Amino acid sequence: DPRMRLHLSPLVLLFACGSPPPDSLPARGNLIVVVVDTLRADHLGLHGYERDTSPFLDEIARQGVVFENAQSVSSFTRESVSALLTGHLPSSSGSIGWYAAPADHLPTLGTAYAQAGYRTGFFTTTLMLPDPAYARGFESVEHLAKKGGVSGKGHALSARALAIREKALGP
Repeated sequence: DPRMRLHLSPLVLLFACGSPPPDSLPARGNLIVVVVDTLRADHLGLHGYERDTSPFLDEIARQGVVFENAQSVSSFTRESVSALLTGHLPSSSGSIGWYAAPADHLPTLGTAYAQAGYRTGFFTTTLMLPDPAYARGFESVEHLAKKGGVSGKGHALSARALAIREKALGP
């Protein structure tokens, strides 16, 4: 039934790519965080769903780390993404409600990784993250959202983010 097909639209794709460390230091890995808004885990192949609804996410899961018991601090996108980026609960950071955003005095994943020498990017297709505070510290930032409704630009956003990642990592 085509009405039952699950369409995934990336909400946020973060990447951190470091240059090779000096020989005396251990190699450091890269970090890519993909946050998908309103996704049912029980409808993903990586969690045993029998239909082929998530081949891209399933492949990422095979190559990376899957956190089996991850929970959001809020059902509201702005509050939960703000907490993800700052490590502070909405109740302690003041990032609450419709205009929730990472507080100016709090470092974000973007600022922390940039200070550590990583190349960083923040990419979104959602209208829920318009405040520049979400992208603070990120080197590459792109918002591919349209007014109202589903943007349909998830594939374009992912391709753009991966192209910038490849450029940062080099050949």
